[in-house]
Amino acid sequence: MIIRRAKPGDAEIVAGMIHSLARDLGATRLPRVTGDQIREHVFSSNPLIWCWVAELDGASAGTILLEPIFSTWRGQKGFYIVDLYVSAEARARGVGERLIRQAALEAHQAGYEFLRLDVEHDNSGAMKLYDRLGFRTGTERIMFLNKPEMEELLARNSRT
Repeated sequence: MIIRRAKPGDAEIVAGMIHSLARDLGATRLPRVTGDQIREHVFSSNPLIWCWVAELDGASAGTILLEPIFSTWRGQKGFYIVDLYVSAEARARGVGERLIRQAALEAHQAGYEFLRLDVEHDNSGAMKLYDRLGFRTGTERIMFLNKPEMEELLARNSRT
């Protein structure tokens, strides 16, 4: 197994793995990410996302995408694991654990102090892995303000 930093030529494969992740989770709509966006946000002079890929038996087997974050509550910088995907053929072969270990190594070497991720409530396999690796459940509830609601909020503010 090889875990390596993604290269620009991997962008389409990474985007495809993110789409496969959504299908595997039963998402009703696919992510909008494209290979061009992966290239733009991973390989720019000031990247927003860090990315690694796993290869197993010469084939792409998984990916992990990390976003540098800062927690004001902790007073620490860390990585948010945006996506972690392991292909069906590579599951139960240690790929996910190796990708997370790589993220932990990168975090440690960069002086980051924590990893954070979200997991679907019914993804029991992922939850078992994360628990075994030492992740703990937080008390936060994830909430989103999507573009239509954001626009409505801004329109309300402009009326007051």
